[in-house]
Amino acid sequence: MSIKEKFNKRKEYDSLNNNFSFPELPSLYTNYYLDSWYVSPFYGKVDTLGIPVIPNLSSILYCTFTTDKKPIQALEPFKNFFFPFREQYEEKYAIGSFTKSSKFFKKTIPPVKGFINNNTEYEEKIKNIYSLFVQYLISNNLFNKIKNYDEFSNELLVYIKSSGTYFTRAGYVESYDYSSLHTGLSVDIYDSTSSKDEDRINFFNDVNQDAYLELCIRNNLKIDREIPWRLHMDIRTKPRDYGFSLPFKQLNFQTEIKNYIPEYNDNLQLFFDTYYTRVIPYDDSSYPYFTEFATIIKSFYFSFISSYPTYYEYNVQECGKANVVKKSRGSFPIFETRKFLELYLKIRNVELFKVVKKETLEANFIFSLQIFDQIRNYESEKDSVLKAIKYHTDNVGTLAYRNPSLYELDEKEKMP
Repeated sequence: MSIKEKFNKRKEYDSLNNNFSFPELPSLYTNYYLDSWYVSPFYGKVDTLGIPVIPNLSSILYCTFTTDKKPIQALEPFKNFFFPFREQYEEKYAIGSFTKSSKFFKKTIPPVKGFINNNTEYEEKIKNIYSLFVQYLISNNLFNKIKNYDEFSNELLVYIKSSGTYFTRAGYVESYDYSSLHTGLSVDIYDSTSSKDEDRINFFNDVNQDAYLELCIRNNLKIDREIPWRLHMDIRTKPRDYGFSLPFKQLNFQTEIKNYIPEYNDNLQLFFDTYYTRVIPYDDSSYPYFTEFATIIKSFYFSFISSYPTYYEYNVQECGKANVVKKSRGSFPIFETRKFLELYLKIRNVELFKVVKKETLEANFIFSLQIFDQIRNYESEKDSVLKAIKYHTDNVGTLAYRNPSLYELDEKEKMP
């Protein structure tokens, strides 16, 4: 497909999407879809302060039936809404409420994509960064410039700046690599293998669209505007508690449309505190992401000096001849927490430089280190690190926080 054809398909899809006629239904919400590309790109990825978060793995459950071929996972509250949604769908399909000739809507609609474990992806990304960094050193003939850890970390920072890559766990969550499927709040009920724009148009044009949308509204699910076969849970409502003794089939779903669960309202942070962990070292629960960062840096340097234990030092003698001396980079150094903090803040500033002024980044970097130096005289290093990074985060912000917050979006369309 040519660029012009792709453009025309996108234009057709946007026109169809904007003009799509939603059915008139009694609902708390006036907007039935979520725009995860343009309006709410950080939905489920940040808390109410804009701090990047990841779901607790202990809250990730299977959201598939025993009869489904592929096991798919999602966050626990999503499962609590998705199970009744599927039960209602199958009941309606059985009585003929859905046209059976549809490409998208079959007898049952099991999820085909769900929660993506960010740990595995992040580990692979970090390994790839190290490999690319070594290639960068080779191609730029920089091996002999690195004699110790300080010079190594300086070159690493230069590489991160020049490559435009993220490095910290927070930077990963803020990036395009981290999709809504990583949040645990979303699943896909269809796997598009052909032209995506063509499938999107056909999905919205499907004769079953109205009946499908009605079920989504009843069960607190939103359709993704750009990926219409992707369902998101509305995080502004508490998960329903059906208990474990009552099978889903015994529930009277048809009468539950009026029984909307009370919203979190101003206590939305409780949702994130319950099901997510911040990945910026901001409090006790998120401090492990600082030790994770330190461990990655240590492993980088250890791998480097193990693979390349020596370097060459060139000197020009008085007679004009060059003298080449082979030297050892030495043993594994004793690392100081302050050095890791300094590098962490520098890398975070690189990840944020597109949305924060250079002067602001530099000033907060200095102040944050001063806070660490002052506090560690009478508090633990852990507390000193947390307070320094918290100061930096609160005053510099995050990529997500530089976008409209959840509450600002809420003023426009009830839910982001």
